[in-house]
Amino acid sequence: MTSSTAAKPAGARRVWYASYGSNMRSARFRCYLAGGRPEGAARTYPGCRDPRPPAASALLRLSGALYFAAESEVWTGGMAFYDPDAPDLPGGPDAPDTYNGPGHAHRAHAPDDAHAPGAGLGAASGGASGRVLVRAHLITAEQFSDVVAQEMHRAPGTGPHPDIDLAEVLAAGRVRLGDGRYETLVHPGDHEGVPVVTFTAPWGVRDVAANPPSPAYLAQIAGGLVEAGAGDPLTVAHYLARWPGVAGHWKVADIAALVRLS
Repeated sequence: MTSSTAAKPAGARRVWYASYGSNMRSARFRCYLAGGRPEGAARTYPGCRDPRPPAASALLRLSGALYFAAESEVWTGGMAFYDPDAPDLPGGPDAPDTYNGPGHAHRAHAPDDAHAPGAGLGAASGGASGRVLVRAHLITAEQFSDVVAQEMHRAPGTGPHPDIDLAEVLAAGRVRLGDGRYETLVHPGDHEGVPVVTFTAPWGVRDVAANPPSPAYLAQIAGGLVEAGAGDPLTVAHYLARWPGVAGHWKVADIAALVRLS
């Protein structure tokens, strides 16, 4: 997947929504699209105005870092965030204090490391692999707007950005819609000629204290990665155990057990 700096047409009909958190799990994401309450969650979602399922899903990698911070109102414990400017480190991060270097331009890639989770999956142009595994869902721009609204506890089609105009983020790479935890949009690149977009916090991994995720939340993420083809439970557990908020708090075997029980 290649980095994109040129402006794209406003109102792209479809986008790849890159999920790095619990929305990697198909059953969980269906609640955002069609409405419902995910197992283990403390919230019922209204669903999108267009409840159709994704046209496709793909396992991809993004440059940057995954980390867990703040406090989830739905799951308790830390929430997953994506920092596109954290440097890619060979072998992945070992602890939060590994992120002390300058940021860099973010890119998105298909997995290309034969020994890494998700090896050989996805299809994209580009070279070096990123470190953050995401499950990209091919949905409409309107559905993406509605997913963002629900993350911010708003009804779809309401609020200050009922229908997000993606032209700015597709041109600039990042746009801050508001101060909310998931109101900063990021465009890491394109996949198969279609823009990849996601959302995260306005801060980065080096700006906040890490907070361990709850068992139920981590199980959703780990299970989603296995479901997406990133590897078996133990492989996925090794991947997740590296990131700030999980490192030093969760053992690999315990993460793998969560997947087997979910």
